[in-house]
Amino acid sequence: MVPGLGSNQDFQVHDLACYQLHHPGSGNIEVVPLPFNDFFAAIQNARHRTGTERGGAWYRGISDGRHRLLPSLLRHKNRHADAEINMFAEFWTMIEGESIDNSWERLSFMQHYGVPTRLLDWTTDLNAAVYFATSASEKTGTGDPWIWVLNPYKLNELFCNERIIFDTVDRLNFDYYEAAKASRRGTSFPNEQPIAMRPMWSNPRIRLQSGCFTFHGCERPLDEVVNSRIAKRVPIPHSAVRTMRRKLIDEGINPFRLFGGVEGLATHIRRSHLE
Repeated sequence: MVPGLGSNQDFQVHDLACYQLHHPGSGNIEVVPLPFNDFFAAIQNARHRTGTERGGAWYRGISDGRHRLLPSLLRHKNRHADAEINMFAEFWTMIEGESIDNSWERLSFMQHYGVPTRLLDWTTDLNAAVYFATSASEKTGTGDPWIWVLNPYKLNELFCNERIIFDTVDRLNFDYYEAAKASRRGTSFPNEQPIAMRPMWSNPRIRLQSGCFTFHGCERPLDEVVNSRIAKRVPIPHSAVRTMRRKLIDEGINPFRLFGGVEGLATHIRRSHLE
């Protein structure tokens, strides 16, 4: 996929920046700025800084800003050297009813179901990123939630010399599992630094969340290897979290909208009536 203007998804969230108060009998509508207006201005600045103000930005919501941009597998510093290839082989030996042969599609599938991999989740929908950043954040004992804004085209241009996003058409030129086995023998991944890619396997939930990934060939976090013209973060003050959660719900951004299915519906109903 080559650069374009992108969708309008990453502009919808600006509706969260103010409430409209209706005054009965007068017909007037008062627009009241919220205390987190600065957050949305900062998102605009981050898009300008990364060159995505006209679209194409990827977002990652982090509930604790102290966390780094590192995939789940690479956070396990004491893992066995064979853990990566053994998990891959065992998963695809034991699973039933799935006929996926391409190793990148298999990796996307494993990531979706919670197996630690070298994939880091992103989204093209800012609403979704704000939801994930605020839904699990606590008021005390953690860092502020953050939203990372990424230009995936600049990332791949820097590390692959190609201003594209890898996907099922513009495929990566190596096999994941073979590269993982070679890395066990001391050979680096062909892409040692992070690269941006679309899911090679998808389902309704990934589509609902507008999901995408970065793939990490080494254990250095993405935020250590790029500058703010490629990835820039924006804080969400804890004081604004409760209001942002409430307004997201008012805008229809809820577990059923993002996860779908019976589980997403059940979570939405429980939170709406009991939490």
